[in-house]
Amino acid sequence: MVKVVFVCFANTCRSVALQTVFSELIKNEGLENTADVISRGLSKDIRGDPIDGNMKEFLSQRGYESTHTSKTLTIEDLISSDYIIVVSKDLKVFLKGMLVSENDKKKIHLATDFSSNLSGQCIKDPYASGFDQCIDMVEECAKGLLNVIKEKL
Repeated sequence: MVKVVFVCFANTCRSVALQTVFSELIKNEGLENTADVISRGLSKDIRGDPIDGNMKEFLSQRGYESTHTSKTLTIEDLISSDYIIVVSKDLKVFLKGMLVSENDKKKIHLATDFSSNLSGQCIKDPYASGFDQCIDMVEECAKGLLNVIKEKL
């Protein structure tokens, strides 16, 4: 089983959107038994908050549903994951600093690394760039990640 963890700061918006979209893609491909998909946040203020209301609404408009509650990223999450997918370059650098093993560090990817059109960009903050643009990016990156994982199954 492939384990994927999506990471942002508060685990109420972008990482949840990635988890929700990717999980739906996995399900649509009949691969839900081949992947363990979670999302986590880095903030020390995470208290089990639900998905951001606006993000939930915009995802719902595209046919995605989430009952997610926020959770804090742990070292165990990082070490046990095959893919650690982050929404920003700063997060990638920060997480690499948390890990000792070079093999573990190689598991950290910017979400847009899985998109030929968006490579190297950060997943945009929906409150700064708009929810539709954020979800467009999320969908493209999730599809790219799915293709990579399908090739390795």
